[in-house]
This record gives sequence, structure tokens and C-alpha cells, in this order.
Amino acid sequence: MKLVIKSSIGMINSDGIIISKDIDPEEILEKIDGVEIDGVRFDLKKSGNEVEIFIEDDRLSDLIIPNYSQKFVYEIKPKKGCAKFTAKVLNKFIRKFNKRFPDKIILIKNVKSIN
Repeated sequence: MKLVIKSSIGMINSDGIIISKDIDPEEILEKIDGVEIDGVRFDLKKSGNEVEIFIEDDRLSDLIIPNYSQKFVYEIKPKKGCAKFTAKVLNKFIRKFNKRFPDKIILIKNVKSIN
């Protein structure tokens, strides 16, 4: 399944509280575009102040609960068992991103399957 994930980059404080949701992703994208996690390649594209993440794998599902909250950062969760792998891979990607950029976080807004 091919997925396109609409997201933004937010600024967080040391307590994991989101303090801004509109960080310009330009310079960050160059550093993380093309990363591979558990056999899934993450291709990123800037779309205004948003980031589109493209991933493809037979094990993926669009049935996940995004982490785009009002105040706190939380993990991606599957809506159904078939989305556990997708949630796991996205959470690993978010943690890897946050390790590289400790004051920033990828906020997943929505996920759609594409042909």
C-alpha cells in the first residue's frame, strides 16, 4: 500500500508540550529525506509549511490515529490491528527525527492511501 501522510513540524519544549506548529521545514527535510526504517523508505516533500511524507510497503495501513494534538505530543496508535506495523514505523521515524532535532517534532495530521 502507498500512503501519503500530511504533517507539519512543530516546536516542543523539554516537557513535550507543543509550543508552535508552523516551523518552516525546508532545511530539515534535506537532512531526513530518504531515511529507511524497517524496510520502509520515507520520501518527504515540502508543501507550504506542511510536509508530505510518502511511504510504500505491503504491510502498511491508513488506519492510524494521528498525533496532531492541541498541546501534548503522543504516539501514533493503530485504529485496528492491521495498522500496528504502520504505527510502529511512524513512531520510530518520529523518534529518530526528534533525536536529531530535540526541540522539534513531526505532527501527523492525516494519512491517506494512494494508487
